[in-house]
Amino acid sequence: MNLVRTVADLLFPPVCFVCEESVRGALLCPRCWEESRLIEPKGRCIHCFELSEHSLCEMCQKDPLLPYPRAAVFEREAPILTLVDEEADDAVAGFAYYQWQQLHLPEPDFIIPIHAPGLARALAKLHQKPSVDLFRVRRPFRGAERWELKEGLIPEEAILQLLDTEGDMESLKFASAAISEAFPKRVHILSLCI
Repeated sequence: MNLVRTVADLLFPPVCFVCEESVRGALLCPRCWEESRLIEPKGRCIHCFELSEHSLCEMCQKDPLLPYPRAAVFEREAPILTLVDEEADDAVAGFAYYQWQQLHLPEPDFIIPIHAPGLARALAKLHQKPSVDLFRVRRPFRGAERWELKEGLIPEEAILQLLDTEGDMESLKFASAAISEAFPKRVHILSLCI
């Protein structure tokens, strides 16, 4: 077996998927792995998740961009994000689940995808809760894009976790506006990156 591995390494040297530096039995080199660490929740605004000395940053104290608290898993430049695709949903969901546990928030009743239903299903499996594709996007011929809720999929007073994979503020605003019509008990947004 070691001979096969040695020959394979000679023909196809193992390299970091991001920077192509030599690695030994891993997808990322130590530097890329370190740059992909989870965001530390302490010292972050509980609403927008930007760095803040207080629980709310100055902007969120005055006029928050979103009506619901938001947290994130990785910084936008994290090398690990280059590996994110449908085949990596289970692994990425593991990071998101771990970050959710670090936030000490209540367990959601439903995981609601904003863009990636496969990742939301993987995360819902870890939470042992259902994932519900709740949004219907309307794009009128000459009007502004509008998000609506598919009716009858979640009960009122539910605790919802919106899973955002793209960090797109416009989509977050559309989703937040639409979700308020469901009369949830609590809503938290978990973004893959910020």
